[in-house]
Amino acid sequence: MNRTRRIEITVERRRLVWPNATPPAPVFCPSCPAPVVLLTPEEAAALAGVSVRAVYRWVETGQMHYLETSDNQLFVCPSSFPPLIEASLKGATL
Repeated sequence: MNRTRRIEITVERRRLVWPNATPPAPVFCPSCPAPVVLLTPEEAAALAGVSVRAVYRWVETGQMHYLETSDNQLFVCPSSFPPLIEASLKGATL
């Protein structure tokens, strides 16, 4: 009895597209030494491949750099979440 195996490989690509033609200007993150483009929690979640709640949880626990404006808008620093993504890929709870 000859059995054959079927292997299926799926490749996904994600792209962050700015809604307008020009991306926002870099600003200084309160915790980073270099200027970065701060993201909304929704943009950060899409870029990181996690839920928006996970991004808010990282902010609440102090694991992610963030900036809150005077009108209570939250922006997160994209340079602070690569270690968090690596931890979530290794099985940590988000």
